[in-house]
Amino acid sequence: MTQQERITQLKDLKKLANATLEKYKNLRFDKNKSWIEKKSEISIEELKHIILDINYDLQTEQVEIFCGLQSKFQDGKISSKELSEFFNVTMMQIKVGTMIFDIARLSPESNLLLDISWLTDGNVSDYLDIYLNIKDISILDKFLPSKISEVKDRIIPIMQCNKEFEEILSVLKVAIESSENNSFITSNILLITACESLVRLLSSRIYQYQNPDLNDRDIHEYIYNKYTSLESLITKGNWTVDFPIKFSEALVKYKDVNDDSLNYLRTKHKMHMSAQRRIKKRLSKFSPGAITESEIHNLVENLKNDTNDLMKDDDTEIKINLPVMLNFLVRKYKDDRNQIIHGNFKDFNLKWKNYVNFAAIVKIIDVFEEYEKFYKTKEK
Repeated sequence: MTQQERITQLKDLKKLANATLEKYKNLRFDKNKSWIEKKSEISIEELKHIILDINYDLQTEQVEIFCGLQSKFQDGKISSKELSEFFNVTMMQIKVGTMIFDIARLSPESNLLLDISWLTDGNVSDYLDIYLNIKDISILDKFLPSKISEVKDRIIPIMQCNKEFEEILSVLKVAIESSENNSFITSNILLITACESLVRLLSSRIYQYQNPDLNDRDIHEYIYNKYTSLESLITKGNWTVDFPIKFSEALVKYKDVNDDSLNYLRTKHKMHMSAQRRIKKRLSKFSPGAITESEIHNLVENLKNDTNDLMKDDDTEIKINLPVMLNFLVRKYKDDRNQIIHGNFKDFNLKWKNYVNFAAIVKIIDVFEEYEKFYKTKEK
């Protein structure tokens, strides 16, 4: 790749990111919905950071380093030292395919209208095609059979182990039967009610773990009567921030969740990346034996300041809570649920919507299995 090709590539990316950012200024979605406001805030910040990264890589020095090392690598004329630097540069500088995906994912159309980044089936190309309007979201149809199989083979056996799930199980089995008979609207209505029942039942377990002094009556009152809506239970409930997760996993798994602990982590990560770049740039300017004592002193002081922004060992793990893990239920999914409850069945007799609702059942069970495993480990 020539330097001009790299510059053109980065400028095209910057143009795309700026155009996507501009869309948020003229947002036509309901800004009064808190989830839209929160998702918009974090998306705007991510887009701004992407533009900063592009501007950094557009610097003449960075373009020269990138293209020079890439040329040597492709020609096979790269030393072992340069090879190490090549991989460092490759990791640090923007990868076009990944960045296009991130920008497309952050567009209001994808981020707010679809809100499907919590789904895990398929590959990146499937979602990129949807985000870029190359393919219709109905391509998610293909994941329905395997998701139903997962519910039958993995989720239902888990639920059959406890009588508490008896009523939910009966609803779930009818939802599966309806789906297999292509009655997706019936299946979707049943699945949405099953999701709410699951969350309340399993939330009562977590709340009991977090409040061991409360009796069953107190727990039931809090989970079922204090909060009449699922959204208020998840977002306003007094949930302890206690679930440990690796920062790298949190940044990927909950990339679209606006939460104080995650936002703090994002800020730390951005500072870390900037500090790494500054350190590398400072060190690259000096050659052994060609540096004065004064320059050494200034370098050491600057490096001290830079290292203060690097993430420490303590930052490799953070703690989150139930609202973070179930955040997907109080966004577009919640709006779809409200549409059905209010009798607006338009678009719900769709196979891909059915897949999304089965995926929600699986994700809810997975979240609570993780949480209960954490508490049982603590008890040992």
